Amino acid sequence: MDTVTTIEALKILRERGFDVSYPTVARWAQTGAFEGAERDDTHPRGPLWLIPRKSVLTFTPPKTGRPPKPKGENQEKPKKASKKKR
Repeated sequence: MDTVTTIEALKILRERGFDVSYPTVARWAQTGAFEGAERDDTHPRGPLWLIPRKSVLTFTPPKTGRPPKPKGENQEKPKKASKKKR
């Protein structure tokens, strides 16, 4: 299996036009966003992630931000009591 490290995955994603940072790619590997990614704890400089190249080449980053509220009939916010002017 052809694998890449987190830094190599970052370079591939940037070449594909995704403006992402190293911590973001590492978090995606850690949370399972890259299918087949494995943590290698035997490296002398510390643990690293081995990510299948195919998984990086076909990866689509998740949408960022808060998900939209579900559309329903009662979407109006409750009205707040007005403050009296003095």
